Amino acid sequence: MQPSNPIELAIFNNLLGAIAEEMCAVVERTAYTTFVKETHDFGAGIASPDGVFFAYPRKSGVTSFLGLDLGDAIRQIDDWQPGDIAFTNDPYSTGALVTHLPDLTLLAPIFAEERLIGFCWAFIHSSDIGGRVPGSIAPSSDEVYQEGLRVPLMKLYRAGVLNTELRDIIRTNVRIPYQVWGDLQALISSFHVASSRLVALFKKYGVQRSLDLVRESFDYAEAKARAVIEHIPDGTYRFVDYLEDDLVSEIPVRIELAIAVEGSNIHLDFTGTDPQVLAAFNVMTAGKPHAWLTIGLIHHFLSEDPTIPANGAVIRPIRVTAPEGTLVNPVLPASLGARITAAVKVLEITMGALAQAIPGSVPAAGSGQGMIGVISMPDLIKGGRKVNVFQVLIGGSGGRPTCDGFDATDYSFAFLRNTPAETIEAEMDLLVHEYRYVPDSGGPGTHRGGLGVGITIEALVPNTIVTMRGMERTRFAPWGVHGGKHGGRTQPAILNRGTNRERSIPKLDILVLNRGDVLELASSGGGGYGDPCNRDPKRVLEDVLNGFVTSDAASEIYGVVLRDLEVDAERTARRREAIKAARPKSNGVYDYGPEREMHDKIWSPASRGALVKILQSLPIPARSYAKTTIMRKALSLRSDRSLASITDAEINESWILARTELGLDIA
Repeated sequence: MQPSNPIELAIFNNLLGAIAEEMCAVVERTAYTTFVKETHDFGAGIASPDGVFFAYPRKSGVTSFLGLDLGDAIRQIDDWQPGDIAFTNDPYSTGALVTHLPDLTLLAPIFAEERLIGFCWAFIHSSDIGGRVPGSIAPSSDEVYQEGLRVPLMKLYRAGVLNTELRDIIRTNVRIPYQVWGDLQALISSFHVASSRLVALFKKYGVQRSLDLVRESFDYAEAKARAVIEHIPDGTYRFVDYLEDDLVSEIPVRIELAIAVEGSNIHLDFTGTDPQVLAAFNVMTAGKPHAWLTIGLIHHFLSEDPTIPANGAVIRPIRVTAPEGTLVNPVLPASLGARITAAVKVLEITMGALAQAIPGSVPAAGSGQGMIGVISMPDLIKGGRKVNVFQVLIGGSGGRPTCDGFDATDYSFAFLRNTPAETIEAEMDLLVHEYRYVPDSGGPGTHRGGLGVGITIEALVPNTIVTMRGMERTRFAPWGVHGGKHGGRTQPAILNRGTNRERSIPKLDILVLNRGDVLELASSGGGGYGDPCNRDPKRVLEDVLNGFVTSDAASEIYGVVLRDLEVDAERTARRREAIKAARPKSNGVYDYGPEREMHDKIWSPASRGALVKILQSLPIPARSYAKTTIMRKALSLRSDRSLASITDAEINESWILARTELGLDIA
């Protein structure tokens, strides 16, 4: 497909993109909470009347929702008028327009010459929307009702008139009403700017011509996305990764993906993924080609061809199968607050499958987690409580085919930024002792994985509550590819190191700090790409001098021998030859690390197939309980042969034992 006038279409699309970027700039400059104005956990764009984005930012805020479908929500209101602004934060009644309760979302129609030409859309991640904990998100929440106020789509403004009852309901149910309402006003300000800009643009081109250009832009984006797909060899590519546990048990939660490519069409099939869990890791998608399921492919499309218009039509070639009641298509009352934990895994699993299909085009795994810490403390002067996100500890991205991964950040978190230590200390009663890179956390490779990031904070007032979501990669390391090694794992949280009150906490959920308590956190790094012994020795020396890689790792893994902080070329050559000669032969694409490899050895494809068959035969509410009980019993059956794989027969035997215990005594 070629545009009728390529220059006109390119200019028009660039103007649309500029409007979306300006929307984001307004939100950033007028927001109230640190997590929005500093970290940039917000999104904004403009969609067509049927709910497809045609103006979307490329470099501001959370850019992960390009494939989001607004249509189901838009159709819930049949009397849109100028001056209307609708509010919602409910995933279940909006067709997954929202994916967890803190994402406070606004929609507003835009009219030109009395014609509906589109909808402004924006969300902010609120630092509190009520619920059982400050910040509203605790991974241990087992149903959505614990996570705060839920509001189905309803008009906050009707023809420009504020719905004071709805405003008061929102303000009454949150811990920081002034800041939450201020953030919503920031979104509304962005709507005023965007709608005026869009109306002026449509007036310049003419309303009908503008609508025609939007449709042409959709078709062009689809055609160019299909052209990228056609460069992927036809076939089916499978990949699996895990959440390390569901907080109810120590058993990992499996996410399975098969990518089937045929011509310019692509099918993402999540059959085999574990049931929804009794924790807040479930990813709401309504079974659609949802943004959280397609973002990996969208990243690939836009990376391979940056000239693709940034609009929602890029997902037209994508079909999705996400079985109902699984982690990636949960049903009520599944909790959703920490859904980013699993969503990041979905993106990386997509990259893992593509690494088989198009080697040399896809990076290694990123850190695979984003520890987002919320801190709440009593305001000892004004009363009430302060609530804020104190930091996003993402970790490094994976090593790339042509260069190292990014340190302390990952593309899976879009354009989220760190919060400056000075801002944290100014707004909250805590002291930042250290904010640092984590040495040796980046996976070794020809192109090193990005480094993890760590922080040490001290509480300055009593009854300081820390809630943490997204703390993953504590057991299974981020995988390396094509000879690259796995990245460093997330380290346990350490409370009061070096004192008689020292505690090591493998995974944080909710933690109460007293005055003077010191908490240390350190994230995983990205996996490496390519053989570490092929890395330029000068780059290794530079990493050592910067404190990114230790001298021991330089010698033992990279084979670089240093003498007086210089590379000893002869000894390095001999050391590298010795390392390569001592390696076992491997034809694998990935380096998962020993913990993941042992888990995969225990759970054979036959045992997994038998388990999936049993779970699919059960009602959705029973599946999570059945999975945990069956797997535990199967592990006990093999206790006398610890190195052998579990068989399908042992799964079926475990099911016989489990169903009576669970009250599922069925024929």
